[in-house]
Amino acid sequence: MLKLGGKEGLHGSLIWLKSENPGQSKTELAVGTLDYTTPIGSIGSTYIHGLDVDEKYAFADRLERKGMNVYSIRGQGNAGIENADFAFEVARQEKRSGSQRAMFFDAGYTFADVQWQTTVSYRYSRYSEGWDFLFQGGFRKRYQGEIAANYAGSVTSNMQINDVLLSVRPTEKLTLNAMAFDYHQLSRRNERDFAAREVDLFLDWMVTDNVTLSPLIGLYKPEKWFGNGGGQSGRASTNAYMQFIVWVTF
Repeated sequence: MLKLGGKEGLHGSLIWLKSENPGQSKTELAVGTLDYTTPIGSIGSTYIHGLDVDEKYAFADRLERKGMNVYSIRGQGNAGIENADFAFEVARQEKRSGSQRAMFFDAGYTFADVQWQTTVSYRYSRYSEGWDFLFQGGFRKRYQGEIAANYAGSVTSNMQINDVLLSVRPTEKLTLNAMAFDYHQLSRRNERDFAAREVDLFLDWMVTDNVTLSPLIGLYKPEKWFGNGGGQSGRASTNAYMQFIVWVTF
């Protein structure tokens, strides 16, 4: 990564990325960003060009990543409202099979003067039918559900998602979080129905200045199962998921 400029005013970056993960078809990308940042927020754009994939590991639409172009416009900031946070992004993919679109916007507010400093935020996301999610963000970066994004089929194509985050801080070292997701499939053409709901409960406990513990419990409930047009095998029962992460910083 080559960063150009500072943190305010006009700045940007040039990036080369390559995944060694066969599950990502060992995709290679070139990325450019350009942003303009002020004290109340920033506006920017991103350009991504697919350089290569390893055809030995390519599956589904992964071969289309070579030569793919992605363009996006995004923004983030408080718009001059203290303790508020707003963000949006609109993106377009150009690949051999045609154009795809995706977008999100979210709005949040932290009640900094009340006990436990409660934060509430809402996000709306929408992905067109053939959208390629490339490299998704991870845990605590507004992931699209721990169970849905990892195990329940694609929720980042042919889907619109509403989610709400509630976060409270009983102490400076402990944050309690709850997230609720509603997944609604846009089209059923030649596809199974992956409509569902998910709730994730997790906490961040800073044990020391360098170590944070993050246990999580997730509940995922599809509307349908494989026998009546859904994507889940067995039956449309609620799935329970638990994980425990130890974060160590240096």
